[in-house]
Amino acid sequence: MSLSVMNFYKMQRYADLHEVFRHSPRLWAFGYDFDNMKARCWYESQMPLIHVDEDIFSVYESTIASIIKISEIVANNVKISIKKSMGDNIKGDLSFIDTRFWTETEPEFYILLDKLNKILKKGLDTLNLKREWLETLSKYSEILFDSYSQSNQLDTSDPKNISQAHQSMQFFNSEKNTKIAHLLQT
Repeated sequence: MSLSVMNFYKMQRYADLHEVFRHSPRLWAFGYDFDNMKARCWYESQMPLIHVDEDIFSVYESTIASIIKISEIVANNVKISIKKSMGDNIKGDLSFIDTRFWTETEPEFYILLDKLNKILKKGLDTLNLKREWLETLSKYSEILFDSYSQSNQLDTSDPKNISQAHQSMQFFNSEKNTKIAHLLQT
């Protein structure tokens, strides 16, 4: 029953919302993180609700899955490269690198979703859009690497480690990486 209600909403009401807002409506999720009934932190996030026509939905969905997988590969490569650049000097939780990567690329990702929708409606190929996304991710990976690798603190770091880690990251974040090359083609 609830699935049919959702399908009705998606097909019938979304167009009305789009006209009212003059852009894609957004979903706003928020709430507290609790531990033993004590509020630890407030979280909130917004995301656009994007209308995708049924005739392009399956291609849209598979393309987004490839784009997300590419993003996961690049995010992982950045973290590994930052670890390598610092040698044995780094220990502990590096999830802040992942958090910053996803936070800083999120606005570009939503722009990409809209572009993809338009490209598919026109019946165009998505390869150039995927390459553009990979270039965007590579740019952000360079920023994160420079920020965390201590490349500007040569007196406390090993320039050889930094250089090798940077070259490795550039290689594995490019089409030369067979996993990324395959995902660009799917």
